[in-house]
Amino acid sequence: MLEWLLGLGIGVWALYAIPKELNRPQRRQIHCSIEFVDHGRYLDLMVYNAYGCEITASFEWQVLEGVQWEGDLPQVAVIPGFESVAVVRLYKTSSNPLYSVDWKWVWGSVAARHTPGVIYHLPYEPGERFPVAQGPGGTFTHTGDSYHAVDFDMPIGTPVLAARAGIVVDVEGDFRAKGLSREAGGNYVLIQHDDDTVAEYFHLKTDSIKVVPGQEVEVGDYLARSGNTGCSNGPHLHLMVFRAVDGTRRESLPMRFKYAGSSVATELQSGASYTAVAPAADAAARV
Repeated sequence: MLEWLLGLGIGVWALYAIPKELNRPQRRQIHCSIEFVDHGRYLDLMVYNAYGCEITASFEWQVLEGVQWEGDLPQVAVIPGFESVAVVRLYKTSSNPLYSVDWKWVWGSVAARHTPGVIYHLPYEPGERFPVAQGPGGTFTHTGDSYHAVDFDMPIGTPVLAARAGIVVDVEGDFRAKGLSREAGGNYVLIQHDDDTVAEYFHLKTDSIKVVPGQEVEVGDYLARSGNTGCSNGPHLHLMVFRAVDGTRRESLPMRFKYAGSSVATELQSGASYTAVAPAADAAARV
């Protein structure tokens, strides 16, 4: 009887688990798009943002014949999360108008301004100590837009905590794929702060995320578990705070942390190990 019940349980689990595993995404998923919507006398250029995070879009207008518009054509626009926005209306002046536009986008808002002196909490439990595998300016991947990112070398399954208070604006937790291709989709949590900057926590363990878009989090709240998904050469947590410069690039922002043994908050350095302290202790630090 016991063997029969065990077999039944395994069968039921397989019916659920196997299709789920087969349907997991393998590559980065894009959740925004543009479209000209024809209303007869005029057309609207719609931007659809299915991310919870704001995106900044840049437009390069290619062909505009037989149409008119009011004001200046938009070059950059910020699209709120989970919204669709008409960025321009083109009025037809001929029966066969021609129109086209190229566009690019990035997460974040051009309106974000990093709060001076803000202090970040190490994104793991107080008393835990982990090395920084790659700090700001790391030559492997922390150049250009990612200059100020920090990679913490930690085992898969380590609890990841919020480094700063904010609102969860997007999550992805379905990926198992990994590799060094930048198109390899990875698991992440995005948190928007009160100055509109956004923190990204990347390479998280599959199915480990415990927060949802719209949820408010405080410093030290549990987010997920660290992993090795996406563009990754080994288990680690990637943390970066950023704002959009325009629709073609983001700007990473310097993070200063308080940690055990320090009297002031400082940027972290590659190769050094840092022990986390409780958020209350972080609050006493000043830069």
